[in-house]
Amino acid sequence: MKALIVSLESFQKGIIPEEVQQYIKSCEREPFIILDESSKIKTNNPCKDSKKSKRTQAILKLNKIGERCILTGTFMSKTPINAYDQMNFLCPNFFPESMYAFAEHYEIRRSLPSVRGARITITQKDYETIRKRLMRYKDEPSSLSGAMDGVYSFYGISREDCIHIMKNPEYTPFKNMDELWERIGDNCVKVAREDLFDLPPKIYKTMNIELTKEQLKLYLQLQNQYCTDNITVDNGLKLYLRFQDVCNGYEPIDHGDTIDENGKVKHNVELRPLSVNPKLDMLEEVLEEIGDKQVVVWCARTRLLYDAKDRLASLGYTVGVYDGKVKKEDRENDYNAFAEKKIQILLLNQASGAYGLDKLKEADYAVYLCNSYSVEQRQQSEDRIYRGEVKRNKYIIDLSCTGTCEDRVTEALKQGKELLDMGTTDVSLFKYFG
Repeated sequence: MKALIVSLESFQKGIIPEEVQQYIKSCEREPFIILDESSKIKTNNPCKDSKKSKRTQAILKLNKIGERCILTGTFMSKTPINAYDQMNFLCPNFFPESMYAFAEHYEIRRSLPSVRGARITITQKDYETIRKRLMRYKDEPSSLSGAMDGVYSFYGISREDCIHIMKNPEYTPFKNMDELWERIGDNCVKVAREDLFDLPPKIYKTMNIELTKEQLKLYLQLQNQYCTDNITVDNGLKLYLRFQDVCNGYEPIDHGDTIDENGKVKHNVELRPLSVNPKLDMLEEVLEEIGDKQVVVWCARTRLLYDAKDRLASLGYTVGVYDGKVKKEDRENDYNAFAEKKIQILLLNQASGAYGLDKLKEADYAVYLCNSYSVEQRQQSEDRIYRGEVKRNKYIIDLSCTGTCEDRVTEALKQGKELLDMGTTDVSLFKYFG
């Protein structure tokens, strides 16, 4: 059987690529399509009208054509919802229930009082608050029943979910997972890289960066202004980005939000460079210590990525950039030049480069100048230099500002834990503790 292996990135424009269409037409028998990086087949949050991305819409057009197989290293990177569209791509209506019903069955979800009908995965703060409230009455059945009614009235959380919270002292927002794995188990094969190869471990190192007086002043100003009890899941990520801006060596000047013609909210934030950028200074030191070896530098924020490029180029390093704002031809040229060892340093945006790039494995060093908050992007980007049968030690180096939210997020990412999306209501995440 002739098979076609295609990357999900090929569907970026929201259409079925010409090569895929030609392959389907050329098949005398049923086509066999193998889709790599399938974890990016995602439906938006069910509380947001269940609108699928153009890319996902294009991919799902193939779910009735021939035989299909998916490949991914992060099948459920954040929540069980990640499995929904992937399995429905393999087999239409594999999950016959709506995505909303699927989410309600496998996640503990609470109502958002500010947006009627909207429900989100319960945050750690709410989880702990509810558990503390219920445990007061665990030995008083009648009082416990009343407490559960109160939880339902305020949060929209059922008695079944209340019992789950009481039984699990650790934050566990997902439920019925054994049942889910039983539903999909016959269709999945899990193979760990360690089962195939005798691999050396990844070596992690964190380079701690002290905030300058200028940065500390700005960080504390943000903390005093925004770290209140009103932090929500919606504004928590935005707040994290502002703290991160300060850590990256900029003063964020907020000019307010605007709404474009498509109804999308645009955050108008001006980033003014501070007099000193200790992150770029530390990057210099790290690269000097590494010497003439090839290095992959990951950066989640565009402004810092290009400032790093300019700084390193001025120091005489050969530098390439892989970023979504660069023309495809130009970023592919830099990518191939790095693979051919014509340039020493490749700067990549995690959103653009974390998936599908297999020519970075000759590099032994990955430096994280600025982390994305996504566990999936972190795991995928780490493994760009950890492909196949690895025979040399691989070094993962984080540049993190001591005492800030960066420290906590970086550590959580290394452990494969989500702090943001579900934990942004925790004020302590943002407070300076240096």
